[in-house]
Amino acid sequence: MTRFEGHLDDYLSGLWALGRRDDFLLSLYGHVADHQAEGHLTAYEQVTFPPGKKKADYCLPCQLVAAQAARRLVARPA
Repeated sequence: MTRFEGHLDDYLSGLWALGRRDDFLLSLYGHVADHQAEGHLTAYEQVTFPPGKKKADYCLPCQLVAAQAARRLVARPA
């Protein structure tokens, strides 16, 4: 997760490329817990911090973050 002027964004690809698996997993958890809306799991580009309201709209890449991360973990587990 990164913080930009009161809202959050994540950076899973960079953590994976650097081999920082524990940080990757923590950021993945943060994405699912904070970026995906409770109840319907829509993932927003950015959310406020706190309390986690939409800052930038829904986008397909954000929606696919959890699925892509799971694919990386299964394809090359540490």
